[in-house]
Amino acid sequence: MTVELTTLTGEPEDGSVQVRAVTPLDLNDLKDLDASLQEWSSSADDEAFADL
Repeated sequence: MTVELTTLTGEPEDGSVQVRAVTPLDLNDLKDLDASLQEWSSSADDEAFADL
């Protein structure tokens, strides 16, 4: 199996570093997701979920 890595990121944790591959974000996908989540961003939703 061959994996093309575009970016690596690492975070120190307990004396070691966890390294993982990071793939570029598709801005069109994120815009579509944002648009679909707008239906849950009303003040009624904020009030209903405030105590969670």
